[in-house]
Amino acid sequence: MALTLPCAPSASAAVREELSQLDGLGWILADVMLVASELVNNAVLHSGGMPHHDLEVRASRRAGRLTLSVRDPGLSGSRAGTVPPAEREVGGWGLQIIEALCERWGEERDHGYRVWAELDAPTGERLSRQTL
Repeated sequence: MALTLPCAPSASAAVREELSQLDGLGWILADVMLVASELVNNAVLHSGGMPHHDLEVRASRRAGRLTLSVRDPGLSGSRAGTVPPAEREVGGWGLQIIEALCERWGEERDHGYRVWAELDAPTGERLSRQTL
């Protein structure tokens, strides 16, 4: 799956809609949707991007792992990191959720800022969508 969306709050819902159309995710679909939502929301909130900037969202499966990634414009210059419990207010739980649900995650700066996460994924069925 590959999507290009505006860097706007509506991007998270659009990504969840696309993910809901994928075949073969089975019981991990809810985890995949939550992780994708957190990655997209973090990009919208912290990248420094505006709706005229793009987010590139990708999902791919290989060797029993599903990788989700979100590339944002990276205008803020900040890096993804967990928020210490004492500093959390209403939000600040996104990367803790990602750490709990994913095998690993990371970030890199190249042509913007990309954050990715890997989840264990069932094998045996292809990740596909009729219209992609």
